Amino acid sequence: TEEKPRILTEEKPRTHTEEKLRIHTFEKPRIHTKEKSRIHTEKHFECDFCSAEFTRYSALETHKRIHTGERPYKCDFCDAAFARK
Repeated sequence: TEEKPRILTEEKPRTHTEEKLRIHTFEKPRIHTKEKSRIHTEKHFECDFCSAEFTRYSALETHKRIHTGERPYKCDFCDAAFARK
């Protein structure tokens, strides 16, 4: 049988005690840097009108106002209304 090459980025499995300590000290799980950057740059939210993609839901909601014409933010002094704060 052929032995698989060892990948250097693999982490040693933690013991139960080490994992409990990680949870109780609020340590974030270790994620490889390449994987972490992929998670933060993936666009999970897509506009139903034009298929534009966004990483944050709030950005998608703000963008949708372009298509719907919604202007929820009103001026306290005049009749002007705005799509963004």
